[in-house]
Amino acid sequence: SMAGLMVGLSPIFAMVSAVCYSVWTNYNYKSPILFACFLTFVGNLLYACALSYNSMAICLVGRALTGLGATRVINRRYVADATPFALRTPANAAFALGTALGAALGPALAVLLADTDFDFVLPYFGPQNFNAMTGPGFIMALLWLLFTVVASFTFTEPVRSGLEELKQREVSASAPPPYELSSSLERGSSDRSAGKLDDKLDEKNLEEAKEVITNSSKGGSLRHCLQNMTKPVVVAMAIIFMKRVALECLVGSTSIITKNRYGWSIKNVGTLH
Repeated sequence: SMAGLMVGLSPIFAMVSAVCYSVWTNYNYKSPILFACFLTFVGNLLYACALSYNSMAICLVGRALTGLGATRVINRRYVADATPFALRTPANAAFALGTALGAALGPALAVLLADTDFDFVLPYFGPQNFNAMTGPGFIMALLWLLFTVVASFTFTEPVRSGLEELKQREVSASAPPPYELSSSLERGSSDRSAGKLDDKLDEKNLEEAKEVITNSSKGGSLRHCLQNMTKPVVVAMAIIFMKRVALECLVGSTSIITKNRYGWSIKNVGTLH
């Protein structure tokens, strides 16, 4: 049960932080990215140091902070907002490829560190032990720290071309047809003055459509999303949910079963994953 709590704590807190990051990224990207990276750095560091302190509380806090710092929703939002529709599919494919590579390199790292065991002194944390269990945490903490430093100096806010393109499509779909000239106009008015009046009416309709879309996106985005959710989307979300449940159950139970029943080592478990 404790292993299941350790494994499940991170996704639970990631679900909570996903909502916060989704709202935060409406204003900018750099602040939530740096905040999430810092939480992930601290979470991995605490998780790695928990063994030396022999503290399960520190381990659970580290897992919780790692979940709060999950940047998956920020990455998805970045792809959706900053990528034109023509490049959306290749961008999502590249993101999925990177996710798959990271999932494969994690267990591979555990295999490489299976025979590693040495002690070192970490400032402010005292003596620490680097082995197959704590090594991935220390390595990931170092990588997240480097990424945070680099991102703080090099990251610039993107042009939200995908979002602007979506707004233009919504405006085009929501704008009413141009008003026809009233029959009460004087017959003697020129074509030029009628064209100016028609242009003014078109501009007015366009501004009204933009205002409606802006107000709906600000005031009831969640309600609007639920109302426009189609059955295929609901089915796809249910399938993804069941897949994640099965995957987390497998990951959480594999190490326990293989070690207690079959006597597998960390290297064997990492190879299996």
